[in-house]
Amino acid sequence: MDNIVSTASPRVTTGPLPSSQKIYVTPQAAPDLSVPLREIELSSPSEPRVRVYDTTGPYTDPAVTIDVRQGLARARRAWVLARCRFPTRRARCVALPASRSPSSNGRAQA
Repeated sequence: MDNIVSTASPRVTTGPLPSSQKIYVTPQAAPDLSVPLREIELSSPSEPRVRVYDTTGPYTDPAVTIDVRQGLARARRAWVLARCRFPTRRARCVALPASRSPSSNGRAQA
C-alpha cells in the first residue's frame, strides 16, 4: 500500500472551554506549585462558581501557545532533577537486525 503523506499541519483543539475559566492556585504547603483548577459557571447567576481540578493540561490555557511539532514545555524538569532520585541517562543507539532495516522494507533478507 502506498504511503499517504499529508502536508497539512496537525490539528489540536486548544483554547478556553465554554462557561468556565482556567485558574491556578498555590497551596501554602508548596508555594512553588501551581495547581490548575477550572471555575465553572452554573445556570443560576446567584450561585457561586464551582471549582474542579483541571486535567486538560496547557491546551486550554489561553496564555500558552501550542505547537505539536515542538512538544510540551518541560515544566517539571528542574523539580525532578532537584529531587536527585532519577539519574540522567545518555541516549544510546540501537542497531536493527538486517531483517528489520528500513532498506529491506520489513522483509527478511535472503
